[in-house]
Amino acid sequence: MSVRSKGVVPTAIVGSDAFDVTQIDVSSVVLTRADGVGGIVRPARRVRGRAANISDVATPFTGELCDCHSLTGDGIDDLSLKFLTRELVETLDLRSVPRHTFVTLTISGSLLDGSEFSASDCIRIVGKR
Repeated sequence: MSVRSKGVVPTAIVGSDAFDVTQIDVSSVVLTRADGVGGIVRPARRVRGRAANISDVATPFTGELCDCHSLTGDGIDDLSLKFLTRELVETLDLRSVPRHTFVTLTISGSLLDGSEFSASDCIRIVGKR
């Protein structure tokens, strides 16, 4: 993620046979740094279309944190959200992170029945001079 970007960071909460993303209370979703630095960031309300979109965009990843794969849809709906890059950089104090460092972020929220969920993934900081 470039800390100089003025755009958005697209994210997806990946659905599975055991996790139905249509049951997420989108208004409860927040993004934080796993190390506790900074505050919380909520998804953008409206950026280039709808704030939240349900479609099949990803496949669950079961490898090591900060690794990745290039698989796309798996036939199960996912929840796509966008976060404003500037808000992430400022609120999560990402300018203080050395270039090429991985930062673990946690996305969390509640389901419509009140139960909570959370998941973590990494971003790599780029774009600093």
